[in-house]
Amino acid sequence: MRLELLRKSSQAKIEGNELEQPTDLDKWIVWIEWDDGRHRHQTTGVILAEKIILTSYAPDLTKVPKSIAGVLSPNSTATQLALIKLNEPIKLKSPDVEAIELPDRQPDENSDCVVIGKGTILGDYIVKMKATIVHKSICKEKFPELDENNSVCVVTQGDMTDGPHCRHYQIGSPLICDGLFAGLVNWQPRCTSNITICTSVCTLQQWIKRSVKIINAFSLYSPYAKYVAWYGRRKSGVIKQNGFGIIITKNIILTHHVEYVEDAEVRSARLAVYGYPYAINDKSNVVYVEWTNYTNYSDNLKPPRYEPQLGLIQLNVDINLHDEFATTIPLPVGGRNLRKCVVLFYKYDVIYEAPVKVIPKKECKRMLPELYEDSICINWKDVDKGFNHCKNLIGGAPLICGDELAGIVSEQRPCDYVKPRPCVDVLKFRKWILSNLKPDIWPRVFSKAHRSMSTTRTVSLLISTSLIYIFRKNIVCI
Repeated sequence: MRLELLRKSSQAKIEGNELEQPTDLDKWIVWIEWDDGRHRHQTTGVILAEKIILTSYAPDLTKVPKSIAGVLSPNSTATQLALIKLNEPIKLKSPDVEAIELPDRQPDENSDCVVIGKGTILGDYIVKMKATIVHKSICKEKFPELDENNSVCVVTQGDMTDGPHCRHYQIGSPLICDGLFAGLVNWQPRCTSNITICTSVCTLQQWIKRSVKIINAFSLYSPYAKYVAWYGRRKSGVIKQNGFGIIITKNIILTHHVEYVEDAEVRSARLAVYGYPYAINDKSNVVYVEWTNYTNYSDNLKPPRYEPQLGLIQLNVDINLHDEFATTIPLPVGGRNLRKCVVLFYKYDVIYEAPVKVIPKKECKRMLPELYEDSICINWKDVDKGFNHCKNLIGGAPLICGDELAGIVSEQRPCDYVKPRPCVDVLKFRKWILSNLKPDIWPRVFSKAHRSMSTTRTVSLLISTSLIYIFRKNIVCI
């Protein structure tokens, strides 16, 4: 699936008609297109910032998780808003492209309103179409399930009694009343009424501002993704992801702790995956590699919760190192600064990076008194139970501070999102890591530390990417 952003300018001289007129408000507008494999769809949106688009409906391109992505086709009377974060910024310095301002008040019912969107008669241009606000009681009578507090209903001028609106007002088109950004046209799968429902922007602007802040905290297609490999295992055809790994040599991956798996549970080859695609559906650089040997710092079969979690995986085939898609990251040597730190995580089939704060050792020790000394504690800068390290971080994820590897995220079972997340301080364990990179030590280390383990366990990984990141939520404001 792909979602594209296109924009048509009305600068060319066009002749309007009774319904559609040229407008200079096209500077706010984008056309949003996506292909679901069977049909090509198109909606409209407005520019909120150089990388943020606001619209009424956006598809669930990744199909996970449903709790955030919402339903595929929302009810026409539901509150509908979608925020889309772009891979590349829009150049807003041009006089033809501007970000729209959020309103500070609701429109009056006698306001002079227009809907800005793709023309029906003037189909190659963005036009303005006159609209009249319908009294809420009339709209509520027509749509009993309507959330009237977060809605504005309109009809085309002179069309108060009959004639469907769908051919005129496109999904996501902004409603502008007396120059005020009042709302966005809802997704209405079946158009059986002359009334158009718009989601009010003013009543929901706090959600918009808060959500923009959230998605701006995450970077899509992190430049650090080239250092990352996944590993996991496949059982009965189902792929289970066990953790991240960091490429430190041409055939060694540094991770948190390779968990022991009984022979009976695994029958296929172990795999690790590197070379994340930078373009949608481009898997040309993705490589699946088998591996057999690994060693852990701890002899525990499962990741020790409050002890150091550190492991090394040796690939059976050397990585084809490439500066853009797969390369090694140097181990720290000292003199680092634990500021401007980010952690990589996997969500919606994409590698993201998110800013984190390093918790002072004294505070970390107070909250996790059993934790070993040589650790780094982190947490999101804005701790939130809906998006937190327990749900979004897995063991082996790299902590990067000032463009240098600082730590390896530990697994926590059980996990409390309010408490800090421990990471192994890579600098403090540099000697152990280097001592286990000697090529002649691997068979000895593997057989000595894990004599009872099979050499044919399964690890696998599934990765894919999406052109943009979508953060959408159907909401009801009280």
